Amino acid sequence: MERSLEHHRDLLARHRDPVAYVAALRASERSRQDPLGRAPLLHMELVLFAARAEQRRPELAKRLRARRALVAEIVATTMRAAGHDVDPARAGAMLLALEDGFRLHRLIDPDTTPADSFLRAVSELTRAIGLDKPRQA
Repeated sequence: MERSLEHHRDLLARHRDPVAYVAALRASERSRQDPLGRAPLLHMELVLFAARAEQRRPELAKRLRARRALVAEIVATTMRAAGHDVDPARAGAMLLALEDGFRLHRLIDPDTTPADSFLRAVSELTRAIGLDKPRQA
């Protein structure tokens, strides 16, 4: 988790614009930074195991909070740089749910769910809401 946090913060320090950040994330080797990213089945099994084992839920909640805080930090920084006002915590929760959903879909149907589906979706969303264009004064 620490390696993943460090990797994302390093990218954020160099790429504050949302489109540039997503492009840098896409170009980076995420799997080396996130061991669970290399093994989506292991990630899902961990989530399901912790969800079934009540005594393990606090550990999972701690990891989820750390992921949400990281994504909220990324959203806050990139949106501020782009001149947009969004709720970073809510946007972060949505992005993590989207990423976990694509991980699950990739496990179920890898033929129609490319490995970069999440980043493709984020890129399309940034275009759809106009983050790829300069903000009008």
